[in-house]
Amino acid sequence: MRTLRNFISLRWVRDIWMYLVRIIERMEDNHIFLSAAGISFNALLCFIPLILLVFYALGFYLDTAAAIEMVDTYLQKLELFPYQREQLRGMVINLIEEFVGGSQLAGVLGGIGLIWTSSALFAALRTVLNRIFDIQDTKNIFVSKLKDFAMLSIVGMALVFVTVFLYGISVIKGIGDDVFGIQLDSWIFNDAINIISPFILSFILFSLVFYLLPDRKMSLRIIITSSSVAALLWGVAKFVFAYYLEHLWKIGTIYGPYAIIVATAIWVYYSSMTVLFAAEVAEMASERRELKRLFSDKSLQNVIEQSKTSPIGFPAITPDSTTDAEHD
Repeated sequence: MRTLRNFISLRWVRDIWMYLVRIIERMEDNHIFLSAAGISFNALLCFIPLILLVFYALGFYLDTAAAIEMVDTYLQKLELFPYQREQLRGMVINLIEEFVGGSQLAGVLGGIGLIWTSSALFAALRTVLNRIFDIQDTKNIFVSKLKDFAMLSIVGMALVFVTVFLYGISVIKGIGDDVFGIQLDSWIFNDAINIISPFILSFILFSLVFYLLPDRKMSLRIIITSSSVAALLWGVAKFVFAYYLEHLWKIGTIYGPYAIIVATAIWVYYSSMTVLFAAEVAEMASERRELKRLFSDKSLQNVIEQSKTSPIGFPAITPDSTTDAEHD
């Protein structure tokens, strides 16, 4: 009856509002908005070596002979003079050979750059999480760098697992249709799995982040709470971002590419804010549970009983000390 009365009186709205206000105050005290900007900058720097690694992969798998044959095919379709066709062919072939020849150097620079930038990214994220969870940084820089390199390997393996998992779903759908003659284009594969599987995979990825990055072992409750909040907010933003990318080309071909750059920067900043906000929610929930435990009726009763059995003793005052105090 009391719960129903509180619900009708909209007391829960006030509680939610006060909860959000307290979280925002904590975020301002911990400089979360500024920290998210710094983490986003380090994340955007990681795109530069990733582009070099993409060039390396293209140069590694690109067949020069097949590319030249394709260029000749397209040039034959163009209405050009023979000398113009030869000049254009020579320029394109030089670009292809230069691209393939420089792919090895791009791969080396991209690998070294990715290790360095990702290490800076994980270090920045770990520093902010330590401040949110009130953890003192007691590890030396060598151990921290080894931990950052390990995180890079773990995140890489997690991304490979996600790719294999999503590809496996497509293979299962194809096998069911081609081999067994079963149509798997039902709501289970098209709707449920497309929504649930990204949430589960992102939850696992965030759990690894909250478990491995802080310099102190976090409780299972905090890891589950923070990972659930981060995965939920990240999943909601994914649909908004996909809708934005689907309709951004309506603003024109000139502003479309710039809109992609702006949207990517906003997405990176939102992802950083999601992780930090989830950590703040989990830490605040943990503090609220601790306060409720300390000020519960059972805890107060234990304190009263202990005070009765163990009275507080005061230091005895001797006559000498009293006399000295009077002289003073």
